Amino acid sequence: MSMTTRPAQSLADLLGDTRARILEIVQRGGATAPELAERLAISPAAVRRHLTAMEADDLVDSAPVHDGGMGRPADCWRLSPKGKRLFADRSAEFADQLLDHVAATYGRGAVAEFLKTRNAAQADRYAEALADVDDPAERAKLLAEALSDDGFAARVEDSDNGRTLVLLQSHCAIEGIATEHPEICAHEAALFTRVLGTKVSRRETIAKGAHACVCRIDLDGSPPAGQTRTDHPDPDNADRSA
Repeated sequence: MSMTTRPAQSLADLLGDTRARILEIVQRGGATAPELAERLAISPAAVRRHLTAMEADDLVDSAPVHDGGMGRPADCWRLSPKGKRLFADRSAEFADQLLDHVAATYGRGAVAEFLKTRNAAQADRYAEALADVDDPAERAKLLAEALSDDGFAARVEDSDNGRTLVLLQSHCAIEGIATEHPEICAHEAALFTRVLGTKVSRRETIAKGAHACVCRIDLDGSPPAGQTRTDHPDPDNADRSA
């Protein structure tokens, strides 16, 4: 496809034709504003207005490029991590195939050990954000914020009885993998139990067709016997009712 061919309709609908074309050009290796202006047949000033707006939306960023001359280095524009996510990403497919291979070669137990190790690292990271907070409800809200930062669009809602909270994740950042490996969801519930220091039970998951991943947080409940905030999560103690 030529550099000035109209991009995929979905991207153009999302951003507008010109900005979608800018993204497609910089995806191929970056470009300066004058280069973009030439390829798009618009003025450099118009290109810079688009780039400024796209930078504010965290779709692109820039770095100075020295061409060996004596003048001021030009800014080369490239995709930001957020901008890269607008294009095809096969990493989920790769991860799914990797877990399938581990399970077929070494058994499901090997997958479980990997998930425990991964969740232990995640739990330590989340626990650091909650370290100075003791109130269970506030801890749940901070956990939801941390999950949202990781792409899970999480929030906490009060329940009718006042003794439980509901943790909802309206987006699953690993949905494709979790659909094929539902044990991931059980390990995640155990992770939440460890981080919050209270019983967390899984109710619904996006991987099984629900509109959101839903967990119930028992404000009065303690973690499963022998488990504290510093223990490694054990999915055998997590509710798998989803």
